Amino acid sequence: MQSALKRRFSGKLRSEVLPSCLHRVRDVALTGFLRVLRIVLQLIDTLYAEMEVSKSVCWPKSEYSMLRLLIPVVDSGGAVQAARHAAFLYLEHCVSEVELLEVLEPIDEGRAAAFHSRSALRRHEKHIMLDALIQTCSVLEDAGVPYKWKRVFGHGARAIAAYAAKTQPDVVVIDASHFGFFRRLTMLAGLWRVTTRPVTMVH
Repeated sequence: MQSALKRRFSGKLRSEVLPSCLHRVRDVALTGFLRVLRIVLQLIDTLYAEMEVSKSVCWPKSEYSMLRLLIPVVDSGGAVQAARHAAFLYLEHCVSEVELLEVLEPIDEGRAAAFHSRSALRRHEKHIMLDALIQTCSVLEDAGVPYKWKRVFGHGARAIAAYAAKTQPDVVVIDASHFGFFRRLTMLAGLWRVTTRPVTMVH
């Protein structure tokens, strides 16, 4: 009798209770995921609304109101799209000067520093960035855009913000065309926290 009750109870547990619990767990997980996704999308909308300088803005064409742009080159992907955006604005008489900022990560961090000399790591990093700089500079040169070039060492957004605070460009133009979703979000959030200069991302 007792074994029969056990079998009946276990059968009811498998057929009714467990599926119900699984459905509830799935519903809770899905609700939590959608809530997090909604928060992330709201954050992106807020960051873009506060930081992005629209391409459709019509700046005055007066000599005294032309913009100085800062274009960071943060990896081997370069900043070709940002340079094209700057070239377009220059031809529209909206930009007076562009400054390219090559950002190199500190070489004394990470596992590679334990196996290679600082000079070898630095030469390797500069070699990787060389093609990116050449391509970016070529776009500006072909359009006749006057530009300067500077190299700094540091971590992404903080290095850009520190240099922007020193030189006070009118707009920081980030080439995000080769960034993934989360890298774009991280870069925007990082710059939003540490700089007061206007920032636009070119996709």
